[in-house]
Amino acid sequence: MMIVLGVVAMAAARPSDIIDIEEDHLEHEQEGVPGTAVEGEYSWVAPDGNEYKIKYVADHFGYRVVEDNVVPQFRALEVADPAPKIEEEEEDEEPVIRDSDMEEEEMIDIRAAEDMKKDEEDK
Repeated sequence: MMIVLGVVAMAAARPSDIIDIEEDHLEHEQEGVPGTAVEGEYSWVAPDGNEYKIKYVADHFGYRVVEDNVVPQFRALEVADPAPKIEEEEEDEEPVIRDSDMEEEEMIDIRAAEDMKKDEEDK
């Protein structure tokens, strides 16, 4: 009786196959105790003809890849043209006022003030 119980206990503790899939372009095997801890590996053949393999563990620490031959490919980043340089005005220069930035009445007032300033300088 003790021998039978020992064999049953060993069989229950031994990891069992959970997943075992084999197809032309894909394989996936997983062993362990579902909901507790499993380990497995899967592989596939990509359209470019390369075979990729991943070995993993999933347990109370989470899902972890422990071995793989997958190399991530990154696309090249496009670099934008540099922004145009803005020429700084010298401190003693007055800012340029464009007609399109102002109403007509404001332009008349500014021109009148400029004319008065010029007349005072000429005296």
